[in-house]
Amino acid sequence: MNKLIVALLVVIGLLMQFRNDIRGMMGLAPIPAHPTAADTGPRLSLQEALEQYDQPEVVMYATPSCPYCQKARRYMDRNGISYREYNVNTSSRAASEMRAWGGRGVPTIVVANQEVLKGWHHRSLEQALLKVMLADPGQTP
Repeated sequence: MNKLIVALLVVIGLLMQFRNDIRGMMGLAPIPAHPTAADTGPRLSLQEALEQYDQPEVVMYATPSCPYCQKARRYMDRNGISYREYNVNTSSRAASEMRAWGGRGVPTIVVANQEVLKGWHHRSLEQALLKVMLADPGQTP
């Protein structure tokens, strides 16, 4: 029984791998591949978007000693991204606001009161900024 199942899975795998060749032999059109990000047209870089559109408001809840907060600061400073920073160690109001956004640690970054980033990765910030800017490119923060 197990050998039959393995053989069936191998046949199905081969059919999937060569499905367009099989369709071609039968006179059918090939199945198109899923589009990749490169296939969906030209993409606007963050720098191009920042030059063309108003930057949305960026708020970072952080602490001075947090290494990921330091990376976020350096990235935003280096890339000309304006932001307001609140120290959750010295401001109970800032800590309360961060928790209201769902943040349980730092950095918690809020873009245009819409996108909340918990933790740090520069691509996440880029995506959030682009999403907000391109959704309503004429809106000012």
